[in-house]
Amino acid sequence: MDFCRKGLLLIAVILINLILSISSANANSYAVTETESGWTTGLRQSQTALVDITGSSFGNGTFSRFTDMDFNDVRMKERIGALNGTLGTSESVQLQANADNDIEVNLIKLPGSQDFTITVNETWPVAMSARRSLDYSGKNIFACDLFGNNQDLVGTTYQNTRELSMARASYLRLNDTWFVGVINDTTDAILVNRFLPDKLTAYRLISRSTGEADFKYRQAMDHAISNEGEETFLGTFGISRYVLMTNPGYNGTLYEDLDERHERCWLGCLDVPSYFEPYRN
Repeated sequence: MDFCRKGLLLIAVILINLILSISSANANSYAVTETESGWTTGLRQSQTALVDITGSSFGNGTFSRFTDMDFNDVRMKERIGALNGTLGTSESVQLQANADNDIEVNLIKLPGSQDFTITVNETWPVAMSARRSLDYSGKNIFACDLFGNNQDLVGTTYQNTRELSMARASYLRLNDTWFVGVINDTTDAILVNRFLPDKLTAYRLISRSTGEADFKYRQAMDHAISNEGEETFLGTFGISRYVLMTNPGYNGTLYEDLDERHERCWLGCLDVPSYFEPYRN
């Protein structure tokens, strides 16, 4: 594998100055670590896959639903538990992931110093679209969804709920990711630690419920939370929310400007599925 050979070459060249460990359990997972300082990308993993799930159901009685999906930290979790009542629901989940590309690792020594720059370029794109509609009337329903995209998250929880009508759509995309670390070889100090995923998360919710509802979101950039919020509703409420979070992270040493960067985006950089358009304004 080219990546493994490249990793061995790097170790041979820089062993005197830095101890850089590059491990790859298989073609779909890796971790790059500078041993002395502790700088690391952490374990990154994905796989090349297609997922297409559609269906609907309607009836009287009890219902439960469990979903867990995680491709390169593009995640979906859903839990539904309904006691005796009338329920109708439909869902659609599509996902495409590509983990075939090699990971590019580069090491540069800054002239006149003992500072080294490590860059890791990961091009493992993921795109996921998930929609659900649900109508319930009965004794009690618990319904929770949570979508995550490389430190961003958004989701809604309903509990102690007797009446629930909801329509939810989510679209998450990861184009590629850059890691940048600058390390001083004398002190092993981490001078720069950057995480630059090119990501987009869109979430649309329209619901009416009687009981308790909790809506939350969080946006993170470069290891830090930059934007977050949470709302809790007790009683009978109609809720309409649209969230769009983007972070077109890129390595400025490789691309001269964002126009050049956007030309190589997988599935586009800022496009959102057409079913979101009525909710964007």
